[in-house]
Amino acid sequence: MMFAVKDKLLPISVFVGWILGQPMDLNFQLFETAMLFMTVLVVAFMLQLCISVTKN
Repeated sequence: MMFAVKDKLLPISVFVGWILGQPMDLNFQLFETAMLFMTVLVVAFMLQLCISVTKN
């Protein structure tokens, strides 16, 4: 879910974090970066598998 704020899109999690006073920066540590990379790989693999299964 997205909100429009002053000509910019704002994800709802950032909006809620802003209300709660939690920082929502993109300063990822090694663990967060590795998990993000692994998530992208898993999703890409699952999408390729799903597309190849549906073609058959």
